[in-house]
Amino acid sequence: MYNAQKWTVARDSCATNGGKLAVPESEEEFIFIQKIVRGIHYPSIVNPDFKLMVWLGINNLENYLMWKTVDDVNLENIGFHTWASENGQPFSNDPAEPHCVGMDAYNYGLRDYWCSMKLAYICENKA
Repeated sequence: MYNAQKWTVARDSCATNGGKLAVPESEEEFIFIQKIVRGIHYPSIVNPDFKLMVWLGINNLENYLMWKTVDDVNLENIGFHTWASENGQPFSNDPAEPHCVGMDAYNYGLRDYWCSMKLAYICENKA
């Protein structure tokens, strides 16, 4: 079994194991990660708030107007920053509700959610 985690716990878990939450830096990487997400056996995930969703290494915790990766890089400066919303923007830029970024198994693009939600997550390790 695999426990769904809040974003900060997922981030720390990846770091403890020598990696980081995955960040798709190109369309090809997004598609590759999404294939992994589609292949997850979701009945094995314990206590997720949403199924078919995973955390990625992007958030706006420091500044609600700026999305950054776990490497402290502005999302606009990496090759993939497409949002899944109809208007191509994050769903919320409310300063009272900082968000973290995930992706789902079927929709193209990044999705912002409350960081306190428990989701599965994808770590990446650089070889």
